Amino acid sequence: KKTSFKTKSILCVPLKRGEELFGVLEMINKVGGEPFVRDDLLLLEIFAEHATVAIQNAMLYKRIEQLSITDDLTGLYNSRFCNIFLDRLVEEAKRKEKPVSLIFLDIDFFKLVNDRFGHLVGGETLKAVGERIRSVARKDDYCIRYGGDEYIVILSDTPKKTALVIAERIRKAVADEPFLAFENQLFHLTITSGVATFPDDATSKEELIGLADRAMYVGKTRGKNLVVDAVELEEEK
Repeated sequence: KKTSFKTKSILCVPLKRGEELFGVLEMINKVGGEPFVRDDLLLLEIFAEHATVAIQNAMLYKRIEQLSITDDLTGLYNSRFCNIFLDRLVEEAKRKEKPVSLIFLDIDFFKLVNDRFGHLVGGETLKAVGERIRSVARKDDYCIRYGGDEYIVILSDTPKKTALVIAERIRKAVADEPFLAFENQLFHLTITSGVATFPDDATSKEELIGLADRAMYVGKTRGKNLVVDAVELEEEK
């Protein structure tokens, strides 16, 4: 689109720190119509230096904030994120009268992996399990390493029936393909999960996590490598 704007004079200064280029600061047409002079360039360079520091600080803050809610090992969200986000999600679900489902997962016999292959392989296995969970979960689901060999998947606006299907897909993704310990040495793992839904099963964040956790443990007592619905907890009483 054509405009009546005409460039008569221009100054450009890079926003740069060391060898890293953040962008370019540009000034076009000095007020009054006269061309820019060297003093204008010096002032713009000073301003660019301050702008670069401000941008760096903002980027650093964002990185620190991201690290505070991310698990270092797997790259999934961590328990801090889970507790903060789930609080907000449940409150929103109350207002909008929409379901929130939660899958609580625990690797079966994970201690044997560490005992047999060492903690380095154990760490790589936790990463690999996280990758398989993330590969099955939908793009709007939130995958979390809750602690140790425990994981959580939060499914917003998702009924129990759909959550159970996704939990079963995760179970199969973990069980069907072997994991790599060392070169040419493979081993198999299984995972047990419990599924609970707000407001069908729970009325709060704490209850939602607690019921899914308890359902998972019921699966452990039934032989592991299972998906257990929180409604089945009544049968255990």
